[in-house]
Amino acid sequence: MKITTWNVNSIRSRLSHILEWWDYRQPDVLCLQETKATNDVFPKEAFEKKGLHVYCHGQKSYNGIAFISNTPLTNITTGFNGVDLENQTRVIGTFGSPIKVLNLYVPQGEAVDSPKFDFKRRFFAELQNMLENDFSPSEPLVICGDFNIAPSQKDIDDITKRANKCMFTKEEHYFYDHIAVQEKAKTSNVTKRKFGAKDQKGTFRQDQDRYFEDNGMRNKRSVWSVPVASSGGKHFGVFPIKLIEPCILSSVSIHGCCSNCGKALLNNVSKCDCKSDIRNCRVLDPFSGTATTGVVC
Repeated sequence: MKITTWNVNSIRSRLSHILEWWDYRQPDVLCLQETKATNDVFPKEAFEKKGLHVYCHGQKSYNGIAFISNTPLTNITTGFNGVDLENQTRVIGTFGSPIKVLNLYVPQGEAVDSPKFDFKRRFFAELQNMLENDFSPSEPLVICGDFNIAPSQKDIDDITKRANKCMFTKEEHYFYDHIAVQEKAKTSNVTKRKFGAKDQKGTFRQDQDRYFEDNGMRNKRSVWSVPVASSGGKHFGVFPIKLIEPCILSSVSIHGCCSNCGKALLNNVSKCDCKSDIRNCRVLDPFSGTATTGVVC
């Protein structure tokens, strides 16, 4: 199933682009954010002519969120348990068959000392509360949308301008090095997959010169096979090293982090992009003080 997400910044202004893109990509479900249209003026007819199904939750001039689907979606909900925080239309979900999807337009926050940033905190608190109370980790759920957060320094153009600013505060961003914990794929053949691109007229086309290369590795799976082995010491309260290693490698940079903005670094440099010194990263022990974490570090 192909599920896509797009902040369209006005559904009516981008309608022709969306329709053209849909014909080219043919997704199963399209999750839209910032539609900026009330339900009565949402251009449903343009999609329904293509045999598509539209589910929208919008308001005038701001926010707004929607699903476009090639099959009917069921159990549609809006807001957090039916309630829109501060009357802003930012949440829509489909929790029936054939797929469970939660589509979000997270508040931008404006500035750390702004009431809008407090609203952003409340939004995530409500989201966490809903996920913990209404869903189980064992049930498949897709959470997508516009999160208004730059997770890593690769996602911003200038760290000197963005460090500790809204969308890139220590509170919002996180470090996750998926490459450090990649594992061999079942098939190790190097494959090339074509990108889609736009020509100068804005038309989507296949670009014959751009490729995504698969090097035979894959991301760490959610279920791990960990060999049990003796620690070689007298202390029996230990965990397998192979269990602890990926947790640390994926969450802590071996290159250190910035002493000012706190960003974990992705390569070996003497200074952060914000010109501050580098220090060793701190490791929070997720294994209750067993000495094995120190050994792995």
